[in-house]
Amino acid sequence: MPVDLRTLGRNLGDISVNSLSIEGWNQIDVVREGLANDGSEDAGQFIEDHADDNTLLVFPPGTYSFDTTANIGGVENFGLICPTGRALFTEEAIAESEDMIKMGTFDTPVESCLIKGFTTDTSGARFAEIYGSGVVEDIRFTAEKEFSESGEATYHISARVFDEEKTLTFKNVLMPEGGAFGEPLNDAAGGWYIHDDTAGTIRFIDCEASGFPNNGIYASPPGESAGEGGTIHVEGGRFRDNNVSSVRIGGNGSSVRDATFVFESPDPDFTEVRGVYARNGSGHVVENNRFETATGVSDVSHIRVTSECGSVAFEDNFHKDEAGVRALRVSGSANVDRENRVTVSGLELVGAADDEEYPVFIERDHTKLCNIVIIQPNRSAIWVDANDVVLENEDIEVGGNDVLNEGDRFVRNGVSENAGNPNNAGDWLGNEALAAQRGVRVWNTDANPSQQYVVDPAAEDAFVLAGGADKTAILTTVRRNFGAPTGGN
Repeated sequence: MPVDLRTLGRNLGDISVNSLSIEGWNQIDVVREGLANDGSEDAGQFIEDHADDNTLLVFPPGTYSFDTTANIGGVENFGLICPTGRALFTEEAIAESEDMIKMGTFDTPVESCLIKGFTTDTSGARFAEIYGSGVVEDIRFTAEKEFSESGEATYHISARVFDEEKTLTFKNVLMPEGGAFGEPLNDAAGGWYIHDDTAGTIRFIDCEASGFPNNGIYASPPGESAGEGGTIHVEGGRFRDNNVSSVRIGGNGSSVRDATFVFESPDPDFTEVRGVYARNGSGHVVENNRFETATGVSDVSHIRVTSECGSVAFEDNFHKDEAGVRALRVSGSANVDRENRVTVSGLELVGAADDEEYPVFIERDHTKLCNIVIIQPNRSAIWVDANDVVLENEDIEVGGNDVLNEGDRFVRNGVSENAGNPNNAGDWLGNEALAAQRGVRVWNTDANPSQQYVVDPAAEDAFVLAGGADKTAILTTVRRNFGAPTGGN
């Protein structure tokens, strides 16, 4: 019987996330229209022949085989749906370098496309290539993605959104079987690939990617120098043992929130398994995620920020590590200042890891860390190899070093632990204890970095530790660079 659109709309769940309404679309029951649901006919050609504006192809339960690609170009409000979620899309004679479904083209992108409610056992061909906006929801992949001998169709899904005002949403798309490793790595299998010409927004809501050798969600190309700067948002979901990265972001203002990253048994051929990989772009937020590493795992980084990435705000992320891996590494960058810094707030790291590697490694100037909890009795905690790093309000219980600082002007809880690496800590007014007690800050100035100046916030006064200078000039320099002495850091 025909599908009741009113009931269908309710069953779509939170489809309003992309303001996509199917109300008023012309519904076509594909079996009644003549397509066999036993896998004996080519569903690809049938879909292509029936693609039209304001059209919803409804698939009853069954098996639908693809001998050719369903090429769908330039339509608006077109969708494929199985309301019961019991329809199987299977590849038949389609080549591994081709797509099962191709929604749109460079010249004729789709608007408000819908693919919802299917299981697919595709392993060679790409399930979908999407040019445009819409929603892909409730899709489950049941086979491992094959290594691509041709170097094409490496990913289950590729996508691009040209219009900066448009959004493509993936919701509850599950890829638990991962992909096959191979050389070169660029031809190895991955989950999603987001192209560099994406200028719009792509959202991943409650999705899953596990065991891919070439990224779970490869979404950094929009943030590359030739990219269009599209924004990526990952909201919830579960990601396990993906080589290179589980979520790789670029484009300005991207985010990863409320997701779970698990590292338990990565393929031994994998080189470095990462959770969140901030590859490029700036203004990203990584918030309220959970990272869990099991005993015996190696070559893992929960979070990595590269030198090509700008500012990132990490907020309230939880890390449990039983293996001794890196929770956070922030690489250096020449294009970062205090206004465009990496901030880490609310990091919590626990677990019985036993490894000499510092779990938090900061190589970027101006990084600010606050509300840091690290409780790992068998490890050290934070390694700073950068200048002008700030650490505030930490709770660190470790068996080794709580902080190893090898940079200049490191400020911890309002007190500088060095100023241009003085000969010894006692250089602070000649008395380290007194300096700490009085909350003394120590900085270098722009005019003469070799001189060490101490600012006493209580007296709003300045003292020259080495060389001579005018006190007023020193205070002016400090205020310009750090604000008033009473608030400097």
